[in-house]
Amino acid sequence: MLKNKMRWNFVLVPGCAVLLGGCVAQPPEPVPTPQVVADVVPSILTQDQAMVAAEILFADYLAALDLVWQTGASDPTTMASTTSTRGLVREIDMVQGLAGSGRVQVGDSSFDHLALQKFNAFPDGSAVLDVTLCIDLADTTMVDTETGLNPKVPTHVRLPFSATLVTEVDSETGFVVDELRDWNDADFCVQ
Repeated sequence: MLKNKMRWNFVLVPGCAVLLGGCVAQPPEPVPTPQVVADVVPSILTQDQAMVAAEILFADYLAALDLVWQTGASDPTTMASTTSTRGLVREIDMVQGLAGSGRVQVGDSSFDHLALQKFNAFPDGSAVLDVTLCIDLADTTMVDTETGLNPKVPTHVRLPFSATLVTEVDSETGFVVDELRDWNDADFCVQ
């Protein structure tokens, strides 16, 4: 009888090993680790797309600038959404003379003749855009808030400028105005 039990043990142990060997859990399939993606500047792929963004930006920029001048420069940070940090410092310096002068702008400015001068797109998605444009002040005037009089009638109402735009993640258009400069070459705004 003991021999019979021993035989069964010889049969059962290897048989169980074979059966259990088939039940061994397979290693789990690898799950790809999610990649952490940092904020990336929106890529402006073409010059045409950059110029469309520039046109929208300048409409917003002039609206913000008009608001600053119309309120007597009470809050020049209104321009923060359309201007780079460096550009905002310059804009604040520019309007400091208006603050407290008792003058405000009446009316809205406009622009036209937006033209591309230089476009550089970089592999990281950033871009720099140099443009020229005419700012039209024909529908604006500066008025003394006490007397209601226009202290000085401007001789030129269409002024040529050049500007440098840079990409900005938080901007609605993807660009902000980094610098706006007087144009010192032939006046392309003459009608």
